[in-house]
Amino acid sequence: MSKLGEQKQSLRALMRIRQQQYASLNISDSEASLRIRCMVEALPEFRQARTLLLYASVPGEVDTFPWLEEWFPERRIALPKVEGEFLTLYSYSPEDLGSGYLGIREPSCQAERILPEEIDLAIVPGVAFDTTGRRLGHGKGFYDRLLPQLRCLKAGVCLPYRIVDEVPCEENDAKVDLVFY
Repeated sequence: MSKLGEQKQSLRALMRIRQQQYASLNISDSEASLRIRCMVEALPEFRQARTLLLYASVPGEVDTFPWLEEWFPERRIALPKVEGEFLTLYSYSPEDLGSGYLGIREPSCQAERILPEEIDLAIVPGVAFDTTGRRLGHGKGFYDRLLPQLRCLKAGVCLPYRIVDEVPCEENDAKVDLVFY
């Protein structure tokens, strides 16, 4: 493994420790998630967006399920689905979510497919972010392959303990335009 790869693995390990520490404090993510949602909703790009890219959250991430409930059906929402080595985007519908890759909630293949160029605002999760928009994922490169295809503002969102001074980055690591935490 390269030195950069080792740095990324160390940062992922640190984030797992921070997540355990945070969870042990029994602090609700609801307040942080609501505050971040308000920041997203204040964006001009959000107010103008017809189609949003969101994600189905898992523990340790900003809780997006209230966002889905609030924004659907007034807006078209795309959720990613892992297909092979790529994220394919499908239209969100509450009754059409099932367990997908690693147990993450995903739309079915019967949902309407949404092309990356149709996204007006992308809201992106990450294991860690820095304030310059560098993002660390889980290491499979799914978002690194998707983000360059998007022609819109890309907003990273994370709980405050996931912000670090610097995310180790290589040429093919995709950045976000701004980060809310």
